[in-house]
Amino acid sequence: MMNKINREVVVKLAAVVVLAVMIAGAYLARPDLFATIWYLATSGDINGTIEFLRSFGAWAIVISIVIDILINMVGFCLPFSYLLPTA
Repeated sequence: MMNKINREVVVKLAAVVVLAVMIAGAYLARPDLFATIWYLATSGDINGTIEFLRSFGAWAIVISIVIDILINMVGFCLPFSYLLPTA
């Protein structure tokens, strides 16, 4: 049992490191990226958001899938799971 828990911790830590490296790489590649995302997220500019996502082309799909997988591996939603409605 303890061995399984240790493997889970290692996998989650590795996923956090990979996610951090991806975020750092995104910042180095495009320093205005997070400011643009923040503006689009808070302004409600749907057309701007659509154009921003289209600017990444086919890579947007790949990056989105990889980030989604990593976030699910790390389990960022677990601390906030009490906010979800229960059946």
